[in-house]
Amino acid sequence: MSDHSKKCTPLFHSGILEANDLLKELPEQLSISQPIKCYYFGETYETYAKLKTKYKDQLDFVNVSPKLNKIAKEISNDVLNLDVFFGSEKFGHALYEASTFGEHNPNLSNLFANICRCKLFMEELEQDYNFVVIVEHTDFGLALSKVAKKHGHHPLLFLKKKNRKPLWLKILRQQLSYFRSAYRDLHEHHKYRKKHPLKINALQNVDVFLMIWARPDSFPEHEKKRSDVYWGQLPKLLQENGLKVGYIASPMNWIFSQTDIQNNADKSQDAIVFVNDCVSLTDLFKGFIGSIIFPFFLSKRTSIANVYMYDVLKFEAINECIKGRILHSIIHNSIGRKFKNLNLKPSIVLHLYEGQGWEKHLRRGLRQYLPDVSIIGCQHAPFAPLYLSFLFSDLDVQKKRLPDILTTIGANDAQTFKTNVKGAIPVYNLGALRYEHLMKIDPSHKKRKNGHFVLCCTSIAYAESLELACKAISATSTIANEKLIINFHPVTDKSFRENLKKDIAEILDCSLAHVEYSEESVQVLIKDAKVILYNSSAAAFDAIAVYIPAIYIGSDTALDFNKVPQSMCNKAQNVTELSYLLDQMEKNEELALTSLKEIQKCFAKPDAESLIDELKSTISVRRLGKLNKISRIYS
Repeated sequence: MSDHSKKCTPLFHSGILEANDLLKELPEQLSISQPIKCYYFGETYETYAKLKTKYKDQLDFVNVSPKLNKIAKEISNDVLNLDVFFGSEKFGHALYEASTFGEHNPNLSNLFANICRCKLFMEELEQDYNFVVIVEHTDFGLALSKVAKKHGHHPLLFLKKKNRKPLWLKILRQQLSYFRSAYRDLHEHHKYRKKHPLKINALQNVDVFLMIWARPDSFPEHEKKRSDVYWGQLPKLLQENGLKVGYIASPMNWIFSQTDIQNNADKSQDAIVFVNDCVSLTDLFKGFIGSIIFPFFLSKRTSIANVYMYDVLKFEAINECIKGRILHSIIHNSIGRKFKNLNLKPSIVLHLYEGQGWEKHLRRGLRQYLPDVSIIGCQHAPFAPLYLSFLFSDLDVQKKRLPDILTTIGANDAQTFKTNVKGAIPVYNLGALRYEHLMKIDPSHKKRKNGHFVLCCTSIAYAESLELACKAISATSTIANEKLIINFHPVTDKSFRENLKKDIAEILDCSLAHVEYSEESVQVLIKDAKVILYNSSAAAFDAIAVYIPAIYIGSDTALDFNKVPQSMCNKAQNVTELSYLLDQMEKNEELALTSLKEIQKCFAKPDAESLIDELKSTISVRRLGKLNKISRIYS
């Protein structure tokens, strides 16, 4: 038999199925006596769980997460540097920065995971056993097939043709919807501004602008803002040292009423400019057009880890056209222009740093219109090793598309960023303004509390929250008199929470009598918890800091995004492992307790001298008077 015929075994060597089709029926070719090895390439845990139950005798589901994580570590640098495959600096790279491609944010895109899945698929095609992969999108399955064929493989397609509307029509309708929504918000904001004009004189006197996410309670009535959820006590410290502070407010209007946010800001004495104060109709059109033309900038010569990935990246680029991320990012470019028009000349603009598209376009606009302003990116949250969104590409470093200064929350992250930027900009271990409470832990109290329940902390990502909750419920249901509290992330809305409850009830066949759902603050709940279960929530650090053990729950089908260092937590991949760990923690008080030194590597106290020395070496002499004031803040 030829090598070609071995690769092309028509029935069982390799095949691609679509999840929703498989929920209805199993193809006849797969109805054999022995279970076939099966890889699930998707994120919808509800569908995955139903398929595992329905075809437990026909399909042998592989836990793909460990394989994906191994590949992800090997190819992360290639994925981080995808910008080399996107056109010109002026257009292609600008759109790339605005997109989820440039962000690599796992909560917004499956790009990284799907690249790893494609690489895994190619590796499995080289093996001599039979297997199938299940995809959630027919177009992704077709993309995998095209990649395989270009490498000499011919997997069998079980993908049914569907009568769908033209893709361009779907993209156009979706982008028009985003445009209308953005225009409506802009129009409403302009109406608000007619009654409540900008405090231009106050804004022109600002020394330091802080970029914040505005809520209905962000600003105090008839006085100046003294603290912030993300900036901690920094506003107060700046004011006490004689610096005039202003705010660039990005309203969280996907959760809260825009009117309530505006009314709250209007009652404050602070100098506040909203993002929509800077945006024009032209900016919305730029975002609208950019979202549609984005895929045309992708090079056909795209290759990652010796795999020709163009078809998979094209699938992801077309998906980008259906999102509103590019439009949302591009409008932040207008802030620099508006500042120039209003004659605002701050010395420094500080923005919270996560590597998101809006941050990059904020910096682009400021550099274009206010080249003398110094831009400082302040990391405010811990990140997992596979959170590529936090890192800069080689091209970012070469083209100086970075903040002028980057501050970190701890020594571990400072070292990661210093290696990443290769000396292009100063990196400070400034300290964790947002996590100041973790610095007040008394190390003499190193004894685990006798908690009353298991606390499960969900995240902002629906699929991983559902998987986490299902595994937590299944494991605790077998323990007598065990109580489980499932806590919702504070930025999730009512729909998210109600759907999660409904899907949990549909998936699980065990008792839910021991389960309680809570919207209480996680800091309050932790006080009486005996162990915390999490996947990407940073609440694990709050628990560890008061000597409550944390267990990271790995995914069956996706990448791991554990923000807590391995030395500070335990990991359970499945219900059996979780049940065992919970049992062991009842018997062993010292299990998973973390030293204060480990926590301090993640979250540091402010380091004033290093920060100011680096500021002086990178910011022009005319600003040194103001910087000396900043130095006193952290002394």
